[in-house]
Amino acid sequence: MLSLLKIVIVGIGGIGGTIGGKLAQYRKEDVNFFCRGETLKKLLSDGLEFHSNNDFCIIHPNMATNDPHKIGYADVVIFAVKNYGLESAASDIAPMIGKETVIIPLLNGLDAERKLKGIFKGAEVLGGCIYVSAFVVSPGVVQQNGSVLKVLFGNSNLTREENLKRYSGIRDIFEGAGIDTALTPDIENEMWIKFIMISSLGTATSVYMRNLGGLFSDEGGTDMLKGLIREIISVAKTKGVVLPENMEAETLKKCLSFVPETKTSMQLDFERGGGNELEALTGYVCEEARKLGIGVPLYDMAYEKLKNIK
Repeated sequence: MLSLLKIVIVGIGGIGGTIGGKLAQYRKEDVNFFCRGETLKKLLSDGLEFHSNNDFCIIHPNMATNDPHKIGYADVVIFAVKNYGLESAASDIAPMIGKETVIIPLLNGLDAERKLKGIFKGAEVLGGCIYVSAFVVSPGVVQQNGSVLKVLFGNSNLTREENLKRYSGIRDIFEGAGIDTALTPDIENEMWIKFIMISSLGTATSVYMRNLGGLFSDEGGTDMLKGLIREIISVAKTKGVVLPENMEAETLKKCLSFVPETKTSMQLDFERGGGNELEALTGYVCEEARKLGIGVPLYDMAYEKLKNIK
């Protein structure tokens, strides 16, 4: 029997709702949701409504709140907010961070670990990423598309054996909840491998404003995606990231593994208006390429087009 852990999911959107829902189903007494507004109202009145393929369930965590003091110090904090809301969320949950708290960001982009280490000086912040297609239907209602659900996390400053010694209990809880989980010291490379996919795919679907099926049925859309993949791989390799030799083909294969109806997170943000992750997913590549002296004309074109969308 695994010992009890106080786990907090920060942000109950597509990622947070999926991970939090799975964990709460498995170990309700351990899992707490931190959220606000209409999402919190829905969770308190009806619970989290989670749809996955043809399944549907109502999930109640141990606690749902917007008051960090009600939760107290957490053993594990999983950040699942949008990249542009990270600093605000970190400030809100600061009273939950103790000396032994392990922080795992599962955000789009590559900067979350660095930002959180800057906010929580001396805290144990790991690298993390997730593969899943999930979105918010309405506050407190989450839809997961397809069966892909994998979490990778780890401490790049520790050996594989040290990672297992320190964090295998967290991994075991994830796996017990039915989440395919990998604990690895090579998390920085793994994050880049994922970033290559979500950056190129999010950028292409946002430019074309089509779901994956629509993008791949358009020759121009497919060509753009392939070009974006080649450009970002060039940036990664120049930065010294170790990638598989067949990275371009593997990335395209992953993109095709999602159901055709899938829309990327950034595309959904643009469709809804308001905040978006353009800077984290597209602007970051343009800026890194500029620093390295590498040409990324497709990324530059996409960034210029998308930054003018209101």
